[in-house]
Amino acid sequence: MKKFVLIIIIFIVCLCMPSVYAENNSDNLDLIKKIGQCERPLTDSEKGKIILHGDSISVFEGELQQVAERNKLTGNDNAEERAKEYLLHREALYQKALAAGYNVTDDEVYAMIEKQKNDYHTVDLNPEDVNAYFEGMGMTIDEYWDSQFDNLKKEMITNKYVSSQKAKFAKENSISEWNDDTRNDFQVEISKIADTYIASDHVKAN
Repeated sequence: MKKFVLIIIIFIVCLCMPSVYAENNSDNLDLIKKIGQCERPLTDSEKGKIILHGDSISVFEGELQQVAERNKLTGNDNAEERAKEYLLHREALYQKALAAGYNVTDDEVYAMIEKQKNDYHTVDLNPEDVNAYFEGMGMTIDEYWDSQFDNLKKEMITNKYVSSQKAKFAKENSISEWNDDTRNDFQVEISKIADTYIASDHVKAN
């Protein structure tokens, strides 16, 4: 699941594409700006029509285009299919979390936003990269934090459910310490849970 942590987003942009970063700095900043555009929160009108829907799951055209474009910029193959999978899994796990009774208070969300603000100010980030990212998003950093409440609340609810499933998986498989193999195994398991929910939700294209 995507983390709404600004530091992580910018580090991914800055560190995960060495072939691009071998070019000149203006190209680097242009790429960061484009990725910022793909992270910009969409208004209801910008989300457009629903293109995938089930009994409880909905995926909007604008969201799919945005995630697919981000995938292309970061070098992922099958950008649109991966975007569909990401959005469907995100919605499926959120619905699983709600059905299991997970929730967070507004105070918890505000506390997380404050924590992320503090984390952001304690990490040494390139100001040009940060400025390019927010220029792409079309907002200031304060506007960014203000825009994150609903998304972050949804993610925090989902993460509570995923954490419970991770603890269950660890107990069932006698995992005392996580490594790359066990983390990958859990990712396969949580994807199966999402896929099972998607099938039971009767998701289809409009």
